[in-house]
Amino acid sequence: GGALGILIPPSVTFLIYGSLTETSVSQLFMAGIVAGLACLLMFMIYVIVRVVIDPSLAPVKGKKASVKEKLYALKGMFPFVFLIVVILGGIYLGITTPTEAASISVVLAVILSAIFGNLTWNNFITSCLEAVKSCCMIFFIVIGAKFFTYIITMAGISRGITTAFAALNPSPLGFFLFLIVIYLILGCLMDGTSIVYLTIPVLFPLVGIAGFDPLWFGVVLVILVEVAMLTPPVGMNLFVLHGITKGTATFKDIVMGCLPYILMYSLMLVLLWFFPEIATWLPNTMA
Repeated sequence: GGALGILIPPSVTFLIYGSLTETSVSQLFMAGIVAGLACLLMFMIYVIVRVVIDPSLAPVKGKKASVKEKLYALKGMFPFVFLIVVILGGIYLGITTPTEAASISVVLAVILSAIFGNLTWNNFITSCLEAVKSCCMIFFIVIGAKFFTYIITMAGISRGITTAFAALNPSPLGFFLFLIVIYLILGCLMDGTSIVYLTIPVLFPLVGIAGFDPLWFGVVLVILVEVAMLTPPVGMNLFVLHGITKGTATFKDIVMGCLPYILMYSLMLVLLWFFPEIATWLPNTMA
């Protein structure tokens, strides 16, 4: 689930990819929805099957909640769902740009916080500081990536690689498999954000030559980055999970537990190859 968050918008990885390749961030957000929900469905089915086979994997049964209690518990989800609908709905319908949708959602978040009684001065200051930290991080990543892209271009590296690639004339499937191998290797050594801004300036020109849709490739890239977050020895999510367990699970147990999800991500890549409309259909219906 932690890895899946960057595929279902809003997504910083899509934002960085769109900035580097001058691809519409709005369309990238839409491209990730169907693929993200498909991955979510696969994860849910897997969990249900595992629990049916071995009920001991699930939490111990307690008091059964009534329908009224379940509906009351869902109340806490309303602000989150409402903001997501406003952001993605406005972008999809062409009413707002991503920047405008973000601005509107900030105002709505403040109003919802006041309605639900969470708007205090300390919370407001903390939210502002966290927003500044996140923006600074993203801006410096994008600035660094832009500099790197400029240097790669001016040095003629991207042009040389493009020429060499065109001379080899590989098949689209061969290039697709090559990309998967490259990102899997890098995922074992680097974090996802570093992989994106290190490889995109070099590889993106080849994407056009191979005839790949930039939106489709963006979704494929994000899925590969998600896999990178789960592959040892530098899988960020593995370390987070190990820290959360506080020694109750070994690092090996966590890695083995993530393997089925890596396989399901791989299945999603196969589906995207045979059915690219998974990524391109929703953006093509945008207003």
